[in-house]
Formats: sequence, structure tokens, C-alpha cells
Amino acid sequence: MKKILLILVTYSLLISCEKNPFSSTKITPENKEIKGSVSLADGANAKGTYVWLEEYNIATNVDDEGNFVLKIPPGLRGVNTSGTFNVYFYSANYLLDSAKVAIRNDAVIYGEEDVNGKGYLVLRRPLEKFLKIRTWASPQRIAQKTVSTITITTEISAVNDSVTVVIPNSYSSGPLGIIFLREIETSNMFIFHALSTYKTSELALVTIVPKNKELTFNFANFPIPVGKYEIIPFLYPSHQKLPKALLQSLGEFAFQPSIFFLDVPFEREYSIFEVTE
Repeated sequence: MKKILLILVTYSLLISCEKNPFSSTKITPENKEIKGSVSLADGANAKGTYVWLEEYNIATNVDDEGNFVLKIPPGLRGVNTSGTFNVYFYSANYLLDSAKVAIRNDAVIYGEEDVNGKGYLVLRRPLEKFLKIRTWASPQRIAQKTVSTITITTEISAVNDSVTVVIPNSYSSGPLGIIFLREIETSNMFIFHALSTYKTSELALVTIVPKNKELTFNFANFPIPVGKYEIIPFLYPSHQKLPKALLQSLGEFAFQPSIFFLDVPFEREYSIFEVTE
């Protein structure tokens, strides 16, 4: 009789150990990716929005249609991973948002947390913009061999509450420190410094009243090839607390005056600056 009871208890334990700790949801080997879409509350295109899964430290960017796919890699350090983790949605001048994903042995559990039964991650609301950035040149078109002064103006304003904006190589009432000119067709990059020896950053408290920063230079001293250019100011908000690992995943030089800054997702308005023959 004791042997029978022992066998029954052992069998019961085996059954309980094999159950899904999250639910009775079926997990299949192909549950190795998370699909979803992102939208922006102001109606702008969400292309480029950064989608990052903690623990695995994997990321992707939203495509032209606002969609993304995150593929779960094999186990970290040779060990399968299980738990509930956050997927973060980041664009520098929008409020950070996240959704939860349940994973067991490196497989996504469809139908659990914020992932529906088809493996589609449901983001509860569009991302909300908190900072507007608009940049233009005067004049907007110039001949390559001309001797003329170019003024680049960037207008920044908060959508609702005040926002702290970091403006490197600048100071209050000073010029815009650094701009990037990106040739639209080739993506060739040119960097202009207003005060190359000024290393301090301005911490500008921006409200709904627009604040302008300008950079002026003589085009004859800094000639660039014929083409059409996007103007990108080197500034960024310091408005919300971001997970340290998310920031690290963007790269060591993401917020330095280098081409890596251009990989940081932003939504900016700009006019075309054109250089003609």
C-alpha cells in the first residue's frame, strides 16, 4: 500500500512540474518572434521608433508602415530564459511607453500579458509627443561658389509641460552649438560647430512659447557639395527617466557630436537646404 501511495505522489509531482508556470496556454517551438505596430498621437510617421526588449537586450526599429518584428534569440549564456519582461518603445521627443511579454524557455507565450493569441503585441495607446523641433535655413537655396552668410535657426517648444533640453557647446542666449547637414540622396554628412572650444552644455527650460537658437556661418569658408540637405540640430531632451540598459543599447556615442547621434530616433520638422552649381 505504501508503495502504491509513493508511486501516486511521485506521478503527481511529475505532472505539476510539467505544467506551464504562467498558464495552460500552449507553447509551440515557432513562438520565437513578437510582431506589433506603433503609432504616434500627433499623426506623424512612427518610422524609426526604437523597440527594445529588456533581459535579452535586443532591438529593432519600426518600418515605414509602423510595424516591427522582434526575433527572440537562443538562450543567454547557454541558458534558456523564462519570465515576464518589458518591451520599450522609444523616440527621443515622445513619452516612453512599454508593454509586457511572457517568455518560457526563450519562447513567447501567446495569449499572455500584452501579447495576443496570434503573437501580436498590443500597445495600449499611441506615443505622446512632448517636444517640437523645427529647423530651417536662410537663405534656403544658395550657389556653391557664392560668398554669403547662412543662418540656421532651430525652434524648440514644449507640447504641454515644460521640458529641459540639452544644447551642447552652447549657453543661454548663445548660438546653436552644432548642426549636422545630411545630403538626402547620398546620406553624406557634414558637421558645423559654432563654438568648437566651448565645451559646456546649455540646459534650456523650454515651454510652449517657442525658443530659437541660431548658428551663422560664411558659406565661402565651409563649402559643401551640390545637393539637397536635411538640417539636424545637435540637441536632445532630458525630460524622462529611461532604463539605463536601454540607453546603453543605443551605443556609447549616441549622444555625442558624431554620426551615431543620427541613429537616435527623433521626430523633427525641417526645410530643405539646397546647394546649386
